[in-house]
Amino acid sequence: MQINVGKTKVMIFGDSGDEAKVSIHGVDLENVTSYKYLGIQLDQRLNYNMQTDYAVGKAKRALAKVCSSIKGRQGVSVPIAIQLYKSLIRPHLEYALPVWASLSEQDTKKLDLAQTQSFKRLIGAKAHSSSAAVEVICGILPM
Repeated sequence: MQINVGKTKVMIFGDSGDEAKVSIHGVDLENVTSYKYLGIQLDQRLNYNMQTDYAVGKAKRALAKVCSSIKGRQGVSVPIAIQLYKSLIRPHLEYALPVWASLSEQDTKKLDLAQTQSFKRLIGAKAHSSSAAVEVICGILPM
């Protein structure tokens, strides 16, 4: 097996701001502070704020695609909305969650907000509708 020097990066985990000088076949490898590996955003402190933002962004883009196929602001029936959410939106929020599940309360709130916004748009609820009421109607627990 050969190492692709162009794709190989170096990252030191921890609080130190040190950089490692690593070279392979005379080529110095790039030092990075964050890197996307197997769809997970990693940073030096294994702080998953970037991963949370990335997952929420992907879920919102998926929601926009789903909503573009729904006629106007009427929404769809609750069972169909749940199926659409579970199959097209939630996988983006849960991808590799056991790896990055040590979230701060702020990041958990971001995931909850993305979930409730998705349901509100899918069932055609008003933006100021109670999040708890929408979760009860849809029968989905908070993240």
